[in-house]
Amino acid sequence: PGVVVESTKIVKKDVVEDIDPFEGMVSDMKHQVNHGKYSKIATALADLIAKEDDRNKYLQNFKDEEVTDEDLPNLCRDDLMELIPKMGPRNRFKKWMQQR
Repeated sequence: PGVVVESTKIVKKDVVEDIDPFEGMVSDMKHQVNHGKYSKIATALADLIAKEDDRNKYLQNFKDEEVTDEDLPNLCRDDLMELIPKMGPRNRFKKWMQQR
């Protein structure tokens, strides 16, 4: 009883190409990392912010200020302006908070 993973080969005009069954898994796993007390924040940022660099920077802002998931209901406009300086992402995050 174990998992057997087989590689598939595709042959096109005398070219053999190995298909990696794990391709994309690392990327998917990075997005599923457990952020503990920041997991709701991380999930919201992943859903709302297109640029990964911005998502990571904003999440780090929450961590640097020790703002956890439990603190979300207590955040005011000024707090959000500091945590998420860009207006568009901040407004999307604010809307997400209001819908929770």
